[in-house]
Amino acid sequence: MTSAPLKTLNARSATVSKFEVTIYNPVLHKYTYQNKKTGEMKDGQTFRCLLVCTQDCSQYLAATLTMQGTNAKPLTEAVANFKKNKRFRMDKTRLKYGVQQQYIHTPVKVVVDMAGTRFDPLVSDGDGDAEQLAPEPPMSVADCVLLTQNQQFDVTALVEQIDPEREVNDQRVVREIVLVDGSKIQEKLQQLRLSFFYDRYPSAKDQAILKMLEDAAENAKPLILFAIQGKKNQKGYKFEASRDFFLTPAPTTTGKGSELALSAQALRATPQEERETFETTFSRKDYAPQQGTETNCALLQSMRANSNVKAIDDNATVWQLNWVEVAWPAGSSVCRNDGQALWFKTAVTDIHGSKDDVWMDERSALTLSGLASKQAFIETWEAGDQTFPIMSSVKVVRTLNQTGGASQPSSAEENRSAKFVIVQAEMQPFHEAPTQASLDLDKYRRDDSDDTSRILPVALHMIKESPCYAFQVTNDLFTLPCQRVVALIVSSEKSRSEAVGTDGYKLTTKNVQCVMADDDTHLAAKYTLLATCTQDNLAAYRLDPVRGQKQYAMITITAKINEDFVVDQVQLLNQETAMQAKASFKKLIILTHRTNERDRKREVEWTEALSPASAKKCRVLGRSATDRDLS
Repeated sequence: MTSAPLKTLNARSATVSKFEVTIYNPVLHKYTYQNKKTGEMKDGQTFRCLLVCTQDCSQYLAATLTMQGTNAKPLTEAVANFKKNKRFRMDKTRLKYGVQQQYIHTPVKVVVDMAGTRFDPLVSDGDGDAEQLAPEPPMSVADCVLLTQNQQFDVTALVEQIDPEREVNDQRVVREIVLVDGSKIQEKLQQLRLSFFYDRYPSAKDQAILKMLEDAAENAKPLILFAIQGKKNQKGYKFEASRDFFLTPAPTTTGKGSELALSAQALRATPQEERETFETTFSRKDYAPQQGTETNCALLQSMRANSNVKAIDDNATVWQLNWVEVAWPAGSSVCRNDGQALWFKTAVTDIHGSKDDVWMDERSALTLSGLASKQAFIETWEAGDQTFPIMSSVKVVRTLNQTGGASQPSSAEENRSAKFVIVQAEMQPFHEAPTQASLDLDKYRRDDSDDTSRILPVALHMIKESPCYAFQVTNDLFTLPCQRVVALIVSSEKSRSEAVGTDGYKLTTKNVQCVMADDDTHLAAKYTLLATCTQDNLAAYRLDPVRGQKQYAMITITAKINEDFVVDQVQLLNQETAMQAKASFKKLIILTHRTNERDRKREVEWTEALSPASAKKCRVLGRSATDRDLS
């Protein structure tokens, strides 16, 4: 019986037609999964390969054999029998159903279930036909314009360039690869920018892929790239390596591989104005016009992993935090690995606690620091100075990290971690106090434990030493531990400086009064502030009255030595701004009290109808959602 073209394989022809195929890229994939009934973790295996039509190498499909129960013998036999380039006559074909089309990267859009399918060997060794029987993806780079949904696909192309490694988070990195294959749209050479994600310490498989990509880029060798993931977004598509991604050298004696090998030099000489590139994964969206949903550090911490709420997990979500302290970067670098842009990990802290794994982009860092350029920021950071304001408002984008860089769902979907990036930031406007909407966020709070890393805005007389924590803040309404305190003070005496080391100064300011206590019995209380600074920022730390007028300031306090307070940061204010901050501090103290008088036994379960995504949105950065006055 004459063999049929593989493209004719469907549910009706599967049981009656015979197909001559050759084996390509046989792989035994091992994994772990959770038994849905018992919850027990089990080991699984799947044998996978491509079946290439011997009549037309552009017709090929995927075939799988999955382990049933604990019986791995069929897979062991498959590894021994289905060697690369061996030919078979396939009949009584069984198709695998339930596979989503978007995950079928082969041109023949069906998957063969090798269990129950009959394979009769035609030759004992097909190595002599290896090049002739390699898959030939019919899709071109320009064909990507025809995509209408998320879809995996294969392509034969040249590696035009491979960019330096970029950091995604503290575990993952990415490299972007530009591919060309000579295809054009309206006389413009089409380029595809592919993002390849991998672990900071790459596996042997990923190392081999990177080596092949680098060699192909250097020597203009065409490659066949399998299972590229095209992901639809608002602007079109972005492209990345899927979980099943692999690549092989393209044959250079026949087909498209031969054409690309001959035209590589001419393609690389194409001027940039005659090229067009499909959107890259790392394009940056402007989030300034988009309103952020009001939130706080406690809720942000509760969203550190999959929340199981579609409104939070399905797409990138934008959140706004007001009255937060943004930490100055303390790592070994403040740039991406390629040095092209500021990018670093920081922490945000408010009255509810701290979130210490938030990333910050360059635009936000420059705006918040008041510095004009990346180089100015780096020089300030290297000098040991810091220019972030004490209190800020930030807009944070939350996304769920890909599992292994793939888009295909996995059994560990519920364990995916979230990534948080500050995309907009500015100094907190002191006249913008929290509203009732800020208090209403408490109904979404799931974690009842105290986060002692919080920063509290309080009056100086409320600060007590603690044997367990940095501070204990006490008043008639609450007693709370905290890591840092932010206070409003007024000075009527000059700061006294004393040289420390080669370039340091110890500043002592006596008889300082608390702005928050000027309308109660603590009016007469006076305090001493201790601070350490350098020659360069000495003026910013001095609390000297100017022209006979008292000097107001917002300060952060990190310790108490006897009755003296150790100051970390100083932000000088005029009297009008200090009074605005005082009014907002009173609202923040009310919010702190009301938040911590909740019923700690109450359990909160997020649903699609009730979750942090249900909170009100903030119309302006720095301003709480519009609502009643907090009292």
